Amino acid sequence: MEEREKNKEIIVGNEGAAEVSGENAADKEEIIRCSLKVDAARQKEVQKNLYRVFLGACIVGAAGLLVYLVLGTLIEGPWVNVLLAFAVPFGVGLVFTIAMKNNVKNLAGQELENFYGFGETEFTVETKKAGAFFAKSALKYSDLKKVKMMNNGHYLLYINPASAFAIKAEDLSGEEREKLIKRLCRAGVKGADKLK
Repeated sequence: MEEREKNKEIIVGNEGAAEVSGENAADKEEIIRCSLKVDAARQKEVQKNLYRVFLGACIVGAAGLLVYLVLGTLIEGPWVNVLLAFAVPFGVGLVFTIAMKNNVKNLAGQELENFYGFGETEFTVETKKAGAFFAKSALKYSDLKKVKMMNNGHYLLYINPASAFAIKAEDLSGEEREKLIKRLCRAGVKGADKLK
């Protein structure tokens, strides 16, 4: 009977040791935390390159359609109708340029804020809208396409060529920035070595 109780104590003692070592392992992973309000200016910065592409498509398409109108009235021939293909980039560019402008305007009234937690191999983004959390994402650093430092002191973490998460470098201490950059470099994220 006494031997059974000793065995139970040993088992309980080992479980407690396992729990303690598990807690210590979790404590070793330092989470770097910061937050950022999503506003129209930051959204414009994130979408700047994509906006330029669609605006360029719209301009090229408009120029092609103008050439079609001029040549179509002066010259008869089926090859002139090929210039109608410029309607596609014009239409696509116009629609997406307008949609992106509206998207930026709509963000102003939504009161969005992103809360970031950067771990060793992955990071989480929790989004709060008008004071209540409504979305959470967990991504590995290796899932990022690239990172870029903007002139205004923000890091843009691109999850695809069209969308990125923005974090304010000033909100991180020098030590936290160094750790985050090391984690991004370790994961092989393009552009991480150029961050300051």
